[in-house]
Amino acid sequence: MASELVTNVIQHTRSSNAMITLRLDPTSVTVTVTDEADQLPRLCDEGTGLDRSGRGLRIVDALSAEWGVESVRQGGKRVWFMLAFDLGFPPPRTPLDR
Repeated sequence: MASELVTNVIQHTRSSNAMITLRLDPTSVTVTVTDEADQLPRLCDEGTGLDRSGRGLRIVDALSAEWGVESVRQGGKRVWFMLAFDLGFPPPRTPLDR
């Protein structure tokens, strides 16, 4: 899914810089791709299945727990998705648990 977002930057923007970040917490990982283009992506209509493009965000939409697009104040945008998981570890204890 990360490669789909990066491929979208390469194919659909004139952005010369893109940045990918990962945020990991005990129950999820969030992947964010930031670029300099102001145009926001959109989900394409479902095609015939033979289309050579337009599937990237559909893949992200189908496989992620959540995803979204945010404009960046200084110009550009962030496209992100979150994958939820359970590693079977107990949650970390906090001082209130004692």
